[in-house]
Amino acid sequence: MNRTSQIFIKILGYIVLLLNFISIVLGIVYLTIPIYSIHWDITGWLFIGTLILNSITAFYLSKNLNKSIKRGNKINFILYGYFGFTILAMGLLLGGNFILQSSYSYSIIDNLGSYTAVYGTYFGLLIFGMFLGYIIIYYCEWPDLWSKRTISDLEPTSMSVKTKRILKLILKIICIVGFVFFILMNILMFFGTANLIFGWLGVAAGLFALFYLFMSLSSMFLLLLVTDRKTKPIQFYSYLIIGLVTSSIFAAPLITTPSMIENADASFTAAFGEDWRDQIDNETAPYMMKSPFSIPAYFLGLSHGLNACIVKKDVSFYNGTSGVDKGLRLYFDAYLPPNKGEDLPGGNSTIIRIHGGGWVMGDKGLGNMMAMNKYFASQGYVVFDIQYGLYNGSWQMPLITPDYVMGNFSVDDMLRHIGKFTQYLIANHTKYGAKLDSIFVSGGSAGGHLTCATALAIANGSYGSIFGSGLSIKGLVPFYPANVLEKHKFLDGSSEFLDPLLLIDEDSPPCLVFQGEQDGLVNPSVSAELKTAYTEAGLDNCSIIYMPFAGHGADIHFSGYYNMIFLYYMERFLYLFR
Repeated sequence: MNRTSQIFIKILGYIVLLLNFISIVLGIVYLTIPIYSIHWDITGWLFIGTLILNSITAFYLSKNLNKSIKRGNKINFILYGYFGFTILAMGLLLGGNFILQSSYSYSIIDNLGSYTAVYGTYFGLLIFGMFLGYIIIYYCEWPDLWSKRTISDLEPTSMSVKTKRILKLILKIICIVGFVFFILMNILMFFGTANLIFGWLGVAAGLFALFYLFMSLSSMFLLLLVTDRKTKPIQFYSYLIIGLVTSSIFAAPLITTPSMIENADASFTAAFGEDWRDQIDNETAPYMMKSPFSIPAYFLGLSHGLNACIVKKDVSFYNGTSGVDKGLRLYFDAYLPPNKGEDLPGGNSTIIRIHGGGWVMGDKGLGNMMAMNKYFASQGYVVFDIQYGLYNGSWQMPLITPDYVMGNFSVDDMLRHIGKFTQYLIANHTKYGAKLDSIFVSGGSAGGHLTCATALAIANGSYGSIFGSGLSIKGLVPFYPANVLEKHKFLDGSSEFLDPLLLIDEDSPPCLVFQGEQDGLVNPSVSAELKTAYTEAGLDNCSIIYMPFAGHGADIHFSGYYNMIFLYYMERFLYLFR
């Protein structure tokens, strides 16, 4: 290595060391100062750029190391380890965040493993990056490490050639399998599918794309390291092209976030007026999100203030004793605002949350975005996450579906069960500080369908025998509503409950809809039909926020770009109409 190359490598080492250190400091600032400012954006982009630089640096070092000597071989093992750790870290960040947002408590003691997975891997990647910088600075002037000659008297590595080949083959197989998965996710992001299995796989496509980006890059670099460019050029460049293309596609949701926000704002404004911002006073604005998306929140989560609410779990509201309901037990979880909601924007308005699951599985709690419930409770809303009877069909998931809610229930029965809750609420609303004259209903998929049926039926005023009287629906927020029950022959019910669009009239409450453009389980046309029904009733107060590259359930990553953008407008929707 000549002197110029040594200087270049040393400068690179200092840059890598410095950027990783700054990213660590900014990450700590993000966690300790929960107030949005420009440093959040700087933190996010710097983190992404630093990880990419770390990967390029590790690849460059491995390609230039003299691996015929023991020290070079050890350093090379560390560099391979960086790529492996990056893949593992992204999986742990994804899983840790999901477990945290699906927990009743955010306390460190209750979620030590999840916090370790999230914070340990986030900062662990940056600490590893600092170590890479240190290696460069410390060893850049060791000529034997960068020499391409194999010198027998320089402590040759003890690992046999056969062992190396076996390890490289195993690594190559794992990375190629990863590539197959990444290509499938790319296809689902762009084209979606009407196939049930691929529709469920599509849930994990667009919303986790930023995690997959780094997994894909790391897999690519590993494949390039175990493939000789000179003897296998076709393989080498195939891996390079596939890795760069898949990674670029995974970057698409993040890159298109500004246009996503612009389109969401246009849809919201068209439905609810040009002056909606003026209706949010200066005292309320500080409680709301300052920006629709934050990159560090995508990786580190958004738990600021969510512990402030009070959670009451497993409150019974109905026990079936006869007929089809015999043996049925229904419960709800209540998320109550701190200080009884005083001075908070929600003003103790009520939100009824209805879980999804294809009418055959699912539950409150883990199955219904607890982080969303806690977020709105912390803003002063009284949130009820409720159960209802499910059809005892072939598709079940015992881990998230209690057996005591299963039965031969029709859609009418499900609405009747929701009505049991609203009647309970009428009798007990003062106990929870919940307003009956300001109620919102929200849910996703099958829960989105039941959201539409419940809210529109109550607003219609003709179903008091089911839901009780004295309830005022101020709005509904269905996520990818599955209003296509006429296609599901296994469920019976009244025509207006099977197709809640029949309930829409000139007095229907305002509606805000979340819809992924590549939803393989609920076609986006279903949400479009909901808006069309509003328009045909002479109403313009229905907004659909479309999420590009998003499949079904694209809101399940609470601090991901899709959910955060929608949350930004949902909290304003609730405030405007409460």
